[in-house]
Amino acid sequence: MLNIKRQNFKYVGAIMDYELENGVMLHESEWNGEEYTIDEVSYTPIQIYNENEDTWKTIGFGVK
Repeated sequence: MLNIKRQNFKYVGAIMDYELENGVMLHESEWNGEEYTIDEVSYTPIQIYNENEDTWKTIGFGVK
């Protein structure tokens, strides 16, 4: 699992969704509804469920 370094930040005039610990930055244009794909590498969100708030939180990304 790759940890999230930061999220929803501005980079060269664009709002990026995530920056991962390996330096990869993910943008909504690379999102297909299930995963981000950059240069034929897929980054799948790993999420946990918060039962008290009835929400899901992305805690990192798997790579395939």
